[in-house]
Amino acid sequence: MTAAAIRIPRRLVRKLAKPALLWLNAWRFQQSMFELGRLQAAGNARAAARESRHQVKLQLQRRRINGW
Repeated sequence: MTAAAIRIPRRLVRKLAKPALLWLNAWRFQQSMFELGRLQAAGNARAAARESRHQVKLQLQRRRINGW
């Protein structure tokens, strides 16, 4: 009984939050793409590499959210 009391609200929150979190993740990824292009055009290789790693983290986060 107590497990269901915890599981049901958690599933409900995830079900309601998933679309918003996926949209936010897609927006952040798009902003990161723009930033990466700007950094590459400016010739800042170190910052561009850091931004590329940030994009990988965002992709992993999107996959984790999709798994809910």
